[in-house]
Amino acid sequence: GNADFIEVIDHRDGVDWAATRLAEIYETWDVSPLAIDVRSPAGVLEARLVAAGVPLRTVGLGEAANAAQGFADRVHGEQIRHKRHPALDLAVEGARRRNLGDGGWSFSRQRSEHPVSPLIAASIAWYTHDHAHGDANIAVY
Repeated sequence: GNADFIEVIDHRDGVDWAATRLAEIYETWDVSPLAIDVRSPAGVLEARLVAAGVPLRTVGLGEAANAAQGFADRVHGEQIRHKRHPALDLAVEGARRRNLGDGGWSFSRQRSEHPVSPLIAASIAWYTHDHAHGDANIAVY
């Protein structure tokens, strides 16, 4: 079958820029909902995104772990392809796992050699798209 396609639309340091940019992306492309882990550094954006009228889908630890594991399996099986992006390429190259017990794992922010947020966002975008059966999805992490 056809591979799923992932693209990093924007990546910058910090989060101050993100709420405005995400609202702009939502309004331009009408992508819904935006997946966010409110316990991650992106969690500070929740109130600003809600105020901007951007629909959110919150993702918990279990879903983030399922996203990481499923995404990794499908990348290795060439069922997911991604457009090259310097931040995503670095994240993939330096990604390390965080053991969640009983064989479960997620991507580790602390142990990874490079910022891993683009990879986490890509995995969550894929996971929420795959489980919502929508046309597209965007994640922020």
